Amino acid sequence: MKSDKPVLILRFSAFGDIAMTAPVVRSYALNYPHLTFVMVSAPLLEPLFSNISNLKFEGIDFKKYSGFWGLYRLYSRLREYRPSIVLDLHQVLRTYVLCALFFFFSVTLIFGVKKGRRQRRRLTKVNCKVLHPLPSMMKRYIDVFIRGGFPPISIDDIPIPKTSFPASHPPLPKNAPSLHIGIAPFAKHPTKEWPIEKMESVVTQLARNGKYRISLFGGGNVERDILKSWEQQYSNTLCVVGIFDFSRELSLIGGVDLFVCMDSANMHFASFMGVPVLSIWGGTHPYAGFYGWRQAPENAIQADMTCRPCSVFGEKTCRLGTFACFQSISVQQVLHRIECFFEQKGV
Repeated sequence: MKSDKPVLILRFSAFGDIAMTAPVVRSYALNYPHLTFVMVSAPLLEPLFSNISNLKFEGIDFKKYSGFWGLYRLYSRLREYRPSIVLDLHQVLRTYVLCALFFFFSVTLIFGVKKGRRQRRRLTKVNCKVLHPLPSMMKRYIDVFIRGGFPPISIDDIPIPKTSFPASHPPLPKNAPSLHIGIAPFAKHPTKEWPIEKMESVVTQLARNGKYRISLFGGGNVERDILKSWEQQYSNTLCVVGIFDFSRELSLIGGVDLFVCMDSANMHFASFMGVPVLSIWGGTHPYAGFYGWRQAPENAIQADMTCRPCSVFGEKTCRLGTFACFQSISVQQVLHRIECFFEQKGV
């Protein structure tokens, strides 16, 4: 990359996908300190891109930039950086419009992510499914940088971000267990969410065991009320929803020994913080390229069913109407995997 002008990077949603861009963007920014990188994304997730002097963050509230003329105003705002290239890590209508404006009015080179839509369709077909692992989204993001003139980097060589978030550990009761488990039982779509009563059974038995303290993660009033009720019922259990801002919540996630969750944004936040994740999968599949960064493949709990995956993002309804892929995963199976994890660690 010869130009010393800023590199503009676009990724607006979803939270988990933005989290997957963070290690890649941070790595390139650290490797090229003489360049300025500008990340344009959701305001809440700014902490994922913090503490790097040449990595600037532009948080965009799209309620203020709706419609074509709203996007034109956003383009006018971003062109003040005079970027040398625009890297579109999203490839949706909004970024298409912005990139077109940069290309035609600012004569800026544009490079977009190749999502592999045809491969995804083969992976999720009802019949003649091709169950083969697709390239991870992180590899696809790296490919965009390569086409933009940067050398390749290895995903395995990307360092865990050295963040300096404020400590977020609530006061612990005396004699609290030292083994700390984070649990995030919710997901955006039903085909990505293990039945909540099963996860409560997991929390119940972990609390009774006496070896673990549990932090419960979620978002919104409904999820908070459910997790608050668990906190009140079970010992050494704390609901952290609404207590901390995002940077402090990341710090708390980074302090757990094991994170248990769905195929959700929380899986990617924990992966970003270098925490081992035990993830439970239903209608989606790690093969689609959205598995947690540096997570062991054996830590994905999933049923071996011919209908899986039925979708890439989990937005489709269950074809059987029974969510059998989740129903076949038992509480004891999850508890056993948790126990095995700590046994392998020698604790």
